[in-house]
Amino acid sequence: MHLGPTRLLAVLTLLALAACGSNTEELNQQLVDAVRRGDTAEAQRLLQAGAQVDARDAKHDAPAVLWAAHDGQVAVLAILLDGGGDVESAKADADTALWYAAQQGQLDAARLLLERAANPNPRGPDGSSAVAIAEQKGYGEIAALLRQHGGR
Repeated sequence: MHLGPTRLLAVLTLLALAACGSNTEELNQQLVDAVRRGDTAEAQRLLQAGAQVDARDAKHDAPAVLWAAHDGQVAVLAILLDGGGDVESAKADADTALWYAAQQGQLDAARLLLERAANPNPRGPDGSSAVAIAEQKGYGEIAALLRQHGGR
């Protein structure tokens, strides 16, 4: 079977596009992994290599910003937000980065998100507010911080 130059170019283009798509997915997962480790240098390298700032992990469909807040990786969180990451990043069930910071007792992450204008009243999957989950978990300082920013 002989492919003319036009068809050959089309086939090569499709193959290149397919390779780029899978490469982006791989870069995105590597970014989430770097975020979870708190590896700022690797996160910056991956973003420069084409990883998406709002990359989601394959297993939980959670965005990198959410993982940074959840794990208290404040330096990486700042990199993501400075790079255009969504301060209201959320999972499909509406848990936001700030709600996870409150749930996990990550005061510095909560502070950074609020400084970047995160909604102080996010709700968890059960409808609980960030203030309520912080109080329930014994994170009174986070609950007070949320209230200072209008959280209820």
